[in-house]
Amino acid sequence: MKVSPSVVTYNILIEAVYEKRGLREAKEFLDEIRRRGCNPDVVTYTILLQVMCKEGRLDDAIELLNEMPSTYGVRPDVTAYTKILEGLCTFGRWVDVDKILVDMTSKGLSSDVFTFGIVISFLCRQGFLGRATCLLKMILSCGCTTNDVCYNPLILAFCRKKNIERAMEVLDEMASQGCYPSIVTYNILLSALCEDWRLEDAVELLNQLSFKGCSPTPYSYTIVIDGLSKVGKTVQGLELVAEMINKDSSQML
Repeated sequence: MKVSPSVVTYNILIEAVYEKRGLREAKEFLDEIRRRGCNPDVVTYTILLQVMCKEGRLDDAIELLNEMPSTYGVRPDVTAYTKILEGLCTFGRWVDVDKILVDMTSKGLSSDVFTFGIVISFLCRQGFLGRATCLLKMILSCGCTTNDVCYNPLILAFCRKKNIERAMEVLDEMASQGCYPSIVTYNILLSALCEDWRLEDAVELLNQLSFKGCSPTPYSYTIVIDGLSKVGKTVQGLELVAEMINKDSSQML
């Protein structure tokens, strides 16, 4: 019985062809796949985009992305755009990042919060907090739903710059958009408060978490207990240890 290769098989091969012989022969291989009666899908092209970006061949990747609908009849999806954005961010090509984001939104592909979260995270790590803030505003203006993946990098970046008040403002902005902070968000703030020796504020925030609908984890307690121990507030730290143990015990019942 004759067995024909499937698109999955070709998807495995296309990466090897590109790595060994480059974009030109990879495109020729795509033509050969079609001649054999097997149409490459968006996964095929996304694999190529990922490999190109990994190797720093970003212009090749952008060229292929632009050719996909007209030349190959395949519309890039959110995953394809995300791979391109990751590559552009890694190599600091922010102008191209802006162009791709505009292209995405114009094609109605702006709803993937994970994609925007990646870009915001990269911007924050590079210290471009103004640009990250503008991107977040653009996301909201497009009517996209956000979550802590978009806000946490900004909060962390402001905390690392010792600008806790601005981080708190971002937290308030987050809540005003109906996006509720996760325990990860609060742990970032607890760590920042303790590092800034604002132990009373840290204890107050820890005590408020349950009322905010976000129960503290053992790690949340550990952050504050460690901070208290460093300033000699052992008794208060032990009280929190007892509270943590009692809470864990009650949850097990």
